[in-house]
Amino acid sequence: CGAFRTADQAGTLQSRIAVQGQNAQVRKGSSAAGTWHRVILGPYSSRATAEQSLSRLKGAGTVQSCTIYAQ
Repeated sequence: CGAFRTADQAGTLQSRIAVQGQNAQVRKGSSAAGTWHRVILGPYSSRATAEQSLSRLKGAGTVQSCTIYAQ
């Protein structure tokens, strides 16, 4: 639901998500563009559950956009 240059920025979004009763993880990764801190939700038991969770976060204004990936 977000990718940030600093851990503090990612932690801020993670905290905002937690206030909404959801769990998010911050994963650090590197690419040619440098280090990124990604805020990730899930895993969820179904796509429908993930979509409901995302809908609640968007409705609360916590996230602007988020992509749902199937594993």
